[in-house]
Amino acid sequence: MYKKNRMYYLTLVLCSICVALALTMNFAPRAEGTSGNIGDIFADMKNGFGGTAFITTLLSGLLIWCNYHIDLIKKDKLYVGMICFPIAIVWLMGESFALDNTLSALHSSPVQCLKSIIYVVGSTYLLTQLAHLLRFLLDASALNGRDLPQTETWLVRQYRKHPFGFPLVVFLTVLFPQLVLSYPARMHFDVTGQLLRYFGLDTLAAHHPPASTWLIGKVVSLGMLLGNGNRAVFLYIVLQYLLLSVLSAYLLYTMRIYFHSPRWLQMATLLVTALAPYHAAYVGAMVKDVIYAYAVLLMEIELLYMLHPDFRFWESKRHGVLFWIAASLTILMRNNGRYVVYPTMAVLFISVLFQKIRGGVRRKERIRCVILFMAVIVSANVVLGCLSGRYGGRNGDIKEALSLPFQQTARYMKEYGTEVSEEEREILSHVLDSEVADIYNPRISDPVKASYRKGATTEDLKAYFKLWMKQFFRHPMSYIRATVNHNFFLIWPKQEEHNFYTQAVYKDVEPGVRIAEYLGIHEVESPVFQTLAQLQDFYVGTVLMLPIWGMTSNVAFYSLLLIFLFVFSVKNRLQRTLLAMLPLFMSVLIAIASPVVLPRYCLPFIYPMPAVLAMYLFEVKEKTEKQSLLKPENRN
Repeated sequence: MYKKNRMYYLTLVLCSICVALALTMNFAPRAEGTSGNIGDIFADMKNGFGGTAFITTLLSGLLIWCNYHIDLIKKDKLYVGMICFPIAIVWLMGESFALDNTLSALHSSPVQCLKSIIYVVGSTYLLTQLAHLLRFLLDASALNGRDLPQTETWLVRQYRKHPFGFPLVVFLTVLFPQLVLSYPARMHFDVTGQLLRYFGLDTLAAHHPPASTWLIGKVVSLGMLLGNGNRAVFLYIVLQYLLLSVLSAYLLYTMRIYFHSPRWLQMATLLVTALAPYHAAYVGAMVKDVIYAYAVLLMEIELLYMLHPDFRFWESKRHGVLFWIAASLTILMRNNGRYVVYPTMAVLFISVLFQKIRGGVRRKERIRCVILFMAVIVSANVVLGCLSGRYGGRNGDIKEALSLPFQQTARYMKEYGTEVSEEEREILSHVLDSEVADIYNPRISDPVKASYRKGATTEDLKAYFKLWMKQFFRHPMSYIRATVNHNFFLIWPKQEEHNFYTQAVYKDVEPGVRIAEYLGIHEVESPVFQTLAQLQDFYVGTVLMLPIWGMTSNVAFYSLLLIFLFVFSVKNRLQRTLLAMLPLFMSVLIAIASPVVLPRYCLPFIYPMPAVLAMYLFEVKEKTEKQSLLKPENRN
């Protein structure tokens, strides 16, 4: 801890005040504009900071006290400022984009410039201090946390005696009301297209994953044996309910038995899974992303076993089969799932070879690793090839994968369209509508993607990417603005898009009406049931507004947690934790390239987060104990 001096205290006070101002200021410019005279400047100041002096003073005092004590527990320099400063810049851009999808609010007047500076300084300092506090709490928990309370209550005895069965019963019980109140199902619009495709009523929904289309259709067709369409689609969400309960219980079992996770992490995992909207509410949502997220969760759990230093994963047939199922489903349930599985398996294979060089892995285990990874690749692609002919899934791959470049091109055309030559417009017209700027929506790429030319050839795409690269070097900030405007919700916690789906029948769109009539799906009209469903919606809406608990259903919270864990793991050289993070990081990159930032696209890195935390705490404790044994006073 460096010596305290006047400069330290001055910096502490000023930074804490900047944090308080950043959290309370009104960032929107004054509606009347400004002419730069003294009167306008004071009016701008009042608009931005007026009426917050009392709250800012209290908050500043609290922050000074908290930051001082955080400085006392800092172990060493984390250099998180290099990460926190760019995050603060994105937060600043998010404040402006949330107003009008431009950055004009950052510099429209001298006061707005002052606000921007205060905001960046305050946000950077806040993030840095939170990172230090988080690291201290996690490391202390790793070394001192207990896996179960010392008080031997009936619940503790049951959990100790049945580490898998007890949490399974808890999840089945607590999630059951969510299941019942979602009857017949909270259906996403895409699912109506998949069902039409499965039953041969439409051939347009060919861009959906064929395995997902087959699974949804097969479960619903089996459910029709129960008597009507409502029971048929309800059978699908029963499947999701059972899968989430079993996988969550399996995760808790793994965390407690093999990783000895502290009880706060086990309890948090149980409560969040059972009650947080991102977990519980999606049980009743008929969305293709849910099963995919479950597959990623299972793959992450098996990855924990694979990376555990004392567990012989390559000798366990059961865990090998579970990894094969999870990785194959991850590839099959989403067209971009391969971008999670292939890089993960590639890095794991290199890791196995590296251990072989160091003598850590036997020849038989290396062979089993190759067989397992090849089995995943071959089986997934064989199934995909068999299903693609009937259920599609490959025609839309290129278009779906180019959401972000298309958004960047559209923004460029909107901002610098007058600089684009006729030759360049001709190249663009072979891939997208040349007037793509008119349909550009900064938050969602679907309008731009809809203008994709189905007849675009490989040569057309090559020419487009050459143009895309040329325009990037002309005006790189245009591409950056497009990217941040599209994705800032991923790390900006103050606002995000929530969509939990509320209906079983889409009466206002033709595909929804067709599949409802074909299967006989209808909304439940019971007044009691509708009242209970409204109470459920009220609960979800209330949770999202609650302090602390509301963060359990906030995409940015999980993104920031993942970033900080990455920094801590690099600092501590926690190689196994970094490997465990790989599927989550690949899922974040996929979310960045997705058409819009919605919770359903982020579930694959939200659900496995407790597993990564368990690995981090386990590896921190293991490394600390090894370092302690190496000290001279602890040697025999």
